[in-house]
Amino acid sequence: KTTNSDVYNTYKALISLRKDFSAFTNATNAVCKAAKDENDEGIVGILKYAIEGTNGNFAVYINANGTEDSVRDGQEGYQVSINEATGEYSIATEIGKNFKIPAKGFLIVKTN
Repeated sequence: KTTNSDVYNTYKALISLRKDFSAFTNATNAVCKAAKDENDEGIVGILKYAIEGTNGNFAVYINANGTEDSVRDGQEGYQVSINEATGEYSIATEIGKNFKIPAKGFLIVKTN
């Protein structure tokens, strides 16, 4: 726990997010789609999961590539930020329709 506190706190925040939003507790409502770039073309190595819940809809992007990639989404939303120091999440940063996903990382966006 001490050696890998960043990983521990990331999972702690993800568990809190799951408890707070019904979208993450019902796996049958997740739809996997191809992520698209600025030219509306599919991006190899990036998955987008659209998840609907009674108290909010989310998009979860997973980047398996070794480089950061830009993604274009059809709607604007709010980025879910995870604080690796405290293990807490926040939904505060408004992002437009184009955003970046870190290399070998993920991005969670609340879409409404």
